Amino acid sequence: MSTISRRHFIAGLALAAVAAPMALNSLSFADEKSAEFKLEGKFVLGFDQDFPPYGYIGNDGSFTGFDIDLATELCKRLGWELELVPIAWDSKDALLNSGQITCIWNGFTIEGREDGYEFTDAYMENRQVIAVRANSGIEKLEDLAGKIVLTQADSAALELLSEGGDHEDLAKTFADLQTIDNYNTAFMMLEMSQVDAIAVDAPVAAFNIGDKTDVFKVLDEALNSEHYGVGFKKGETELAAAVQAELIAMDEDGFVKELCEKYADQGVSYDAWVLGKEAAGGYKDGVYEATGKGIGGKVPLTVTIEGGKIVSVEVGANGETMGIGSKAIEKLPALIVEAQGIEGVDGVSGASVTSKAIFTAMADILEQAKA
Repeated sequence: MSTISRRHFIAGLALAAVAAPMALNSLSFADEKSAEFKLEGKFVLGFDQDFPPYGYIGNDGSFTGFDIDLATELCKRLGWELELVPIAWDSKDALLNSGQITCIWNGFTIEGREDGYEFTDAYMENRQVIAVRANSGIEKLEDLAGKIVLTQADSAALELLSEGGDHEDLAKTFADLQTIDNYNTAFMMLEMSQVDAIAVDAPVAAFNIGDKTDVFKVLDEALNSEHYGVGFKKGETELAAAVQAELIAMDEDGFVKELCEKYADQGVSYDAWVLGKEAAGGYKDGVYEATGKGIGGKVPLTVTIEGGKIVSVEVGANGETMGIGSKAIEKLPALIVEAQGIEGVDGVSGASVTSKAIFTAMADILEQAKA
């Protein structure tokens, strides 16, 4: 896997004279009052300034984006002083754990990171997708064999395609999997045919493609379904609770929907907002199926929903190890029914891969069953 710095890429252009979880580890504090928490000091938000439409530099030179606006309104309501700090994405953990930033809030994927952060419940559903040139002839994921694929360093897409990820086998068919520090430059490289495809968050792809649908397209087949949350240093449960409670209030009074409409032309949809929606709206009745990737291959899940409620979760034939992965298969279905989803349901100790496979399949099914 090779890494391309933005500086080196731009320098190359100049030389050529060529002119960017449902949270799986849920915090059960929806009824907490955010006003009860007193913040010490500033609310320092760490974000990637090259990650539109969630965080980027606007035409006027100021920081803007969906998550930036969301955090700005939240701090205004709570009387907190907000400080926006653009960060290098691969340094986010060091900055958070050292106290230089209060949180990571910028299209931050929960799945796969549950143990490393104190997350709010998921507020936005997202998918990792593949963007290609419209005339590339690439129509399916399997068409990426022998191609050069680019993604952001330390991103959710990279995790999916790396060793141990859900699409590790797919990545092994690539000619090369490269990383870069931002997606804006990645789309420039794609347009210039320096790479064949980009693995990227769906809204980010929509933003960068814009009206250039004759130049780029997104494959119908997504890599996954995932969710964004606000990430805090481990142990900051009260702060995470305060933020989550205020986000729910902001949705209930209509602010979130209005903000989604503001960014609709940049790929943001209120339909993707999930925080608080399931409890209010329930699910569509039906029988749903999806699969996750376990140790022994695919782990199929069948879920029955009646009266807007999950009534049964069944794991089909699989190759998971008896006494290890089978523990998750035995325990998790009943816990998911009890919780009416995967929020607040922890993976089974010693069976993390199988647990993740079940959670992944369940997240897919809940997306299908949105009311």
